[in-house]
Amino acid sequence: MPAISVIIPVYNVENYLERCLNSVINQTYKDLEIICINDGSTDRSGDILEEFAKKDPRIKIINQSNKGVSNARNIGISIAQGQYLSFIDSDDYIDTTTFEFILNQNLSDIDLICFGTEIVGDIDTERKRISEKYYKIKYKGKHTTSPKILNNLNVSASNKIFKTEIVKKYNIKFPQNLNYEDFGFCWMYYPYCSKILFVQEKFYKYVRRNGSILNKTFKGTADYVFDHLYIFEVIYNFYKQNNLIIKDKGQIENIFLKCFDFVLHFTKPENYNKVIQIAQNIIASTGFEYKNARIKAIKNNNIAKATSTLSLRQKIFYIKNKNQYKVINILGIKIKLKRQYNSSKTLSVIIPTMQKNKELLVKLISLLASSNIVGEIIIINNANEIFTYDCDKIKIINSKTNLFVNASWNLGVSNAQFDNIALLNDDILVPQNFIELISNYITPQKGIIGIDENNVINTQEDIGNIYADTIKIKPINYRNYNFGVAMFFNKYNYTAIPEELKIWNGDDWLFDTNQKSGRQNYVITEPKIYHYGSLTTKSENLNSICENDKILYEKIFDTKILTLMQKIFSIKEYKNYYIIRFLFKKIKTKKQIN
Repeated sequence: MPAISVIIPVYNVENYLERCLNSVINQTYKDLEIICINDGSTDRSGDILEEFAKKDPRIKIINQSNKGVSNARNIGISIAQGQYLSFIDSDDYIDTTTFEFILNQNLSDIDLICFGTEIVGDIDTERKRISEKYYKIKYKGKHTTSPKILNNLNVSASNKIFKTEIVKKYNIKFPQNLNYEDFGFCWMYYPYCSKILFVQEKFYKYVRRNGSILNKTFKGTADYVFDHLYIFEVIYNFYKQNNLIIKDKGQIENIFLKCFDFVLHFTKPENYNKVIQIAQNIIASTGFEYKNARIKAIKNNNIAKATSTLSLRQKIFYIKNKNQYKVINILGIKIKLKRQYNSSKTLSVIIPTMQKNKELLVKLISLLASSNIVGEIIIINNANEIFTYDCDKIKIINSKTNLFVNASWNLGVSNAQFDNIALLNDDILVPQNFIELISNYITPQKGIIGIDENNVINTQEDIGNIYADTIKIKPINYRNYNFGVAMFFNKYNYTAIPEELKIWNGDDWLFDTNQKSGRQNYVITEPKIYHYGSLTTKSENLNSICENDKILYEKIFDTKILTLMQKIFSIKEYKNYYIIRFLFKKIKTKKQIN
């Protein structure tokens, strides 16, 4: 019997599947059963599964027509032989030490293990902050279950490990044909937990994608948000069948309000009547005698009281931070104020590296560490070899797998503790006082400050210690070739780069999203930057990825960056040509040379 059965539903995730499978098969703990349910994929996902199964006999593949993630997971549960169950979404991945770390704990009396989640992927800074707060592990070590603890748990099935015995004994399944199925599964499992182990390490890597169910929900564009109320109906029937309502009548009301408030929060006010109507029907169908005042308000069609989620104290006064604004509520009157900019010039410097020239990297770090303006240096090490450097300012993230440069930038910015950011290649050198000079130009009003291509000196020579007398920048309306060698900006002007882009076009994304927001981008024209030969991106094995990035970026640019009016007519300037968009068609034309 394997210790853990890992269940992975797979549906059209060819761009993410290899990373997910590698994170599982390369676990340092080997006694695994890996069950992959190919849920009717029409892309290369099925072929990728077959390729991996040939290399690793632990992988079992179930092929079926598309029936949804709940059905796929339930199929996995039905054949699982492991002592524990782990559910991993095929576009996410986990740290390779996850299972070894957890199974080294004393689990003799533990019914549920909860561990931390890291949010990665295409997500804005504010939403990332909210998500990280939701997934934060609020406890540490072993705890006896209590209503308070259960109500403080997140309801993701992926950042938890369940006991197979409990799941099968009580026939706990993911609700089918409904979204937000994790909520149903978790709340059917929770009552059977006597003790829970909390692990704060962020082992699970949750990849947030713009097209995902939750991202559409958070944007308020999902019609299926009402499914969360129907999920309650499934939970109620399970509790009734298993005599769980008698055990704690108050909990069933808490669960109902969690579902109701979720729908309320992620739908538009004009849909409140529909929410109330669905909720009333579900309340009536259960036949349960609800005591909660808000649930009674729903039954009595008191919409104002039913839809108010604020406590009495919050109704009197609250302050919320929202993006670059602060919202103050005083006795129901809302005041919107622009948040004050932290005028500190201190920078967080982020450097992804493959350690192609360690001596050069160390020299760059040494140069940066000597600057009073640099508050921290975040090294994203994508090489197999562990990187170490003894300095108080250094924070090293040894990724263990190659995240590639764009994902590394996202990771670095999300970990940065200062508002001003520098993204630097690992194959450059700058004058010793360069950081002090550029820090004077970084503000939230400016977009990205990059490098002018005529300002980069390609060299292989040791240039020694160099200094700059001055720095000059100028506005630019197109991203030139070397723009991304070194980039500087305020953190609030950073929009996470789409995870599809690996190596190239990340600077295009940052340039274009700032330009779309009305912020002027700039290039540094003086002093010179010394570049040591594109040590990483010129590798032959990366050529195909770079070419794919270019193709993907054109699609992303059209779908995510351009407004409708720009798709009807716009002109985008590049160094030697223009792209004219007219009535959704693109025309590429060379610039005229005087």
